[in-house]
Amino acid sequence: MLTIDAKERLSKLCIKLRGNQRIRQISEKAGISHSAWSDWENGKGNLGEISAKRLADYICTTVSDLQIYLNAGYSLEEYLQISQIKQYGYVPTGLIASVEEVLLWMEGLSLYDLAQITAKGGDLIQELVNGSRNLDRKKNRNNDEKKVTNKIIAQLVRRYRATVLEAFLDAEVPGAEQRVEAIILGEQPKPPEVALLTQVLPIDPDQLYDIFLQEFPCSSNSSPANKGDNIYQVSR
Repeated sequence: MLTIDAKERLSKLCIKLRGNQRIRQISEKAGISHSAWSDWENGKGNLGEISAKRLADYICTTVSDLQIYLNAGYSLEEYLQISQIKQYGYVPTGLIASVEEVLLWMEGLSLYDLAQITAKGGDLIQELVNGSRNLDRKKNRNNDEKKVTNKIIAQLVRRYRATVLEAFLDAEVPGAEQRVEAIILGEQPKPPEVALLTQVLPIDPDQLYDIFLQEFPCSSNSSPANKGDNIYQVSR
């Protein structure tokens, strides 16, 4: 037996589902008698086991989902959203609001898609476990162009000006502020400055060294990081 509130909610659902159709049209599609559908819309009658199953199947949900809606566990919009998720296997833009809804959406995915999501979820968890700083650096690196050029170096130094300047000051680079500004204007970093930049910029060190070696071919036998006397010592 349906409560008065449940009958009212069933009425709203049936009216919403019918839209501009005639009762005969919608009831035939759902496999339900015309009189039963009419009674539901008018807040009368009850919902038997067979009728509940047919109505839930028509909406592409389960009898359990339907019962939750009738007991005010879902709003009408939420219940119809579940229908869309289960029917089409995707979530309409902007409708996901909770983990539970994501899990409902996942029920409609193929095994292959679930495996991809699981693998990606594992990667994200690992990144979070490793620390937000590493995650941010990876994002920044992915956002930068893959091929490092002097222009990109200048852009990165400008973006991370404060961090670069702090590193230069800590390493006691002569005229640290002037050197940072010069690099921003496009001047080639000096050998020890290259090593410092690889420590503070989200950039591939090998690519930065390649740029340096193109400018200073005489240094091709050893990277700046191995030049000992040329590296400013960080005094922390």
